Amino acid sequence: MAPDENKTTDKIQVEEGERVEIKFHTENTMEEKLLEILEDICEDDVVREERDLDLFEDDLLDSLGFAELLVRIEDELGIVISPSEVTREDLNTTNKILELVLTRANAK
Repeated sequence: MAPDENKTTDKIQVEEGERVEIKFHTENTMEEKLLEILEDICEDDVVREERDLDLFEDDLLDSLGFAELLVRIEDELGIVISPSEVTREDLNTTNKILELVLTRANAK
């Protein structure tokens, strides 16, 4: 059986009675979760079909939605994207958002 290149192994020490939540994301499940987040924030499933659509120009995402997106990416996917390190143009389409998040996830 060939090793799965997308899996990592981390060791943690847990005290007796301590509860631990462990989240595993493969690229496909992370992409799906990110699409769900975008659909929820943009309130439109067009983000799935037209992935090069400019979300800001088409009024699907505004500055408040952008901030919510960054917070939810961190909370739900564990990927930290500081607002000071990206511009709206860096993340104005579904494809650009997916590319950045998946690149960061693979760098972990």
